Amino acid sequence: MVARFVGGIGVGAASVVAPIYTTEIAPARLRGRLVGLVQFNVVLGVLTAYLSNWVLASLVADSVAWRWMFLVEAAPALLFFLLVFRSRKVPLAIR
Repeated sequence: MVARFVGGIGVGAASVVAPIYTTEIAPARLRGRLVGLVQFNVVLGVLTAYLSNWVLASLVADSVAWRWMFLVEAAPALLFFLLVFRSRKVPLAIR
């Protein structure tokens, strides 16, 4: 239950911060497209999660399926967490 709460907070924060960050660093001519791409990728991630969970639920016993679902989720979450530290500072933060 705690892991779901922490995951929900992380997804919620990323859903708010990612478009703002993209707006800050994107060139004006590409800003709309890139922010739209961020939102599209959020929806694509949710769809991918549902599909992977559906596949896992049909392949793995119910008693351990939830563990595999969390394991599959952990890989992209860890990658996202590590890449956050490599992101550029926004112009407002540089001043």
